[in-house]
Amino acid sequence: MSVSAFQSRQVAALLGYAFIEIRTRIGQQDYAAASDLAEACHNLPTFQLGSDHFDWQYFRRWFTRFHELHGQRLFNYLAMLDVAEAGGEISTDVAAGPLGEITPIAHEFITWKRDKPNG
Repeated sequence: MSVSAFQSRQVAALLGYAFIEIRTRIGQQDYAAASDLAEACHNLPTFQLGSDHFDWQYFRRWFTRFHELHGQRLFNYLAMLDVAEAGGEISTDVAAGPLGEITPIAHEFITWKRDKPNG
């Protein structure tokens, strides 16, 4: 599926919120969560730049897994994805909205690599 220019800007807004949370979690020495959030986000810029293969469900799996493992410290990435996919604008209210109950998604393709003792 392709992403509209407006949706692409909303994905960029989501990334901005993610950078804030990554910085915050590193500052709180929550390195595993910072790393997992970076992992969940790392393909967003690639797929958002004119790709006809943007898969909202793919990213929903990654962010679901992130929230399952680490909860919501600052932002609700699932709500932001829902709004962006629907063509809405990601506001601060959306980004900081409560997480609510997470519907488990099959995420057997997701593996968090933990081969370093501190990471």
